Amino acid sequence: MDQELIELRDEEAESWDGPITEEALKIADDVLSYRPDFRPSIAPDGDGGISMEWVRDKKTMRVVIRSNGLNCYIYTREPEQESGEVRQLQKTKCMDYLAWMKPEVAHK
Repeated sequence: MDQELIELRDEEAESWDGPITEEALKIADDVLSYRPDFRPSIAPDGDGGISMEWVRDKKTMRVVIRSNGLNCYIYTREPEQESGEVRQLQKTKCMDYLAWMKPEVAHK
């Protein structure tokens, strides 16, 4: 498992919000493996889940992972958009958006 996720899990283990669930950690670790060269900021969502955010060239992408692993989503916003788009979290979509965020390295 990713070291940053392990540290986050340990920090949140005794939080009053409750610990990060194993399901959320597993999904987050999987998402991080899609583009290990392009790291997001990672934070607990306050309910046992995880939020990840990538920002580059005024583009924003967030992945929100729920504590139960259900209804996880990707949020993207381009600089000229007033509001972003929300899509269900899927590996292919996530990889496509990461390539959109940082196109100089193509995904495999």
